[in-house]
Amino acid sequence: MKKKEELQKMSVEYDDIVLAETWLKVADNFSFDCASFNSFRQDRKNREGGGLAFLVRKLYSFNVSEECSVNSPKYQLCGIKIGNLTEPLVIFGCYRPPSNELGRLTGLELDTLVVRTNVSE
Repeated sequence: MKKKEELQKMSVEYDDIVLAETWLKVADNFSFDCASFNSFRQDRKNREGGGLAFLVRKLYSFNVSEECSVNSPKYQLCGIKIGNLTEPLVIFGCYRPPSNELGRLTGLELDTLVVRTNVSE
């Protein structure tokens, strides 16, 4: 199944979609063709490949959690907080390049991942 067709199918079935390895760059003037969704992209800086994208049904509001965002050569981490629910929902996307095994991250980087994902409101 082609990626566009797969995305269209997911947009019927899900309210929130996280995409990894978008391969988009800041200079790319690209938007996801899903009329009932708002989107946010975190493009990989100064590298090929990677990239994260979040699509959230327009019915819901969301904010990007800057304190939970990392965009480094070793990995990308981004979180969004979806509002107007009974309880807020935080969704994370993470991209790790194939050349960088998670075990190769330093202890400080692993601590940063854990601390950033445990941020309270």
